[in-house]
Amino acid sequence: MTVVLPVARTENLHLEQLPDELIVYDTACNKAHCLSPTAASVWRNCDGQKTAEDISVQLQKEGIGADKEMVWMTLHRLSKLNLLAEKIVLPQNAILSSRRDLMKKVAAAGGVFVVLTATIAAPTVARASSGGGVLIG
Repeated sequence: MTVVLPVARTENLHLEQLPDELIVYDTACNKAHCLSPTAASVWRNCDGQKTAEDISVQLQKEGIGADKEMVWMTLHRLSKLNLLAEKIVLPQNAILSSRRDLMKKVAAAGGVFVVLTATIAAPTVARASSGGGVLIG
């Protein structure tokens, strides 16, 4: 079995820390990703040195009740958002709980917001500066 040591992508990203979330603006595709505190902590711990289990232990030290399966769910989402240096494939045994049990774990850890991420397409600089309105002649 291959050990997965995820690495957070850093190129072409602009970060903005807000009180309840981390905004990661991807200048390569003009998308803004809003990461919950848990998702942001998972992403920040993707240093190429830690496994999902190591990240889970670190999160628990930070007072975030995320087990290894929740970390894998978040890593999978971060990979789909292209926020990791390389795409990851979930190992076969990464998530053994049923969907119902996973939702119970998420609820116990603070609800869906714990692992939530949201993405919006942002306008390019040229479109944003044009006002994007319709010209009336």
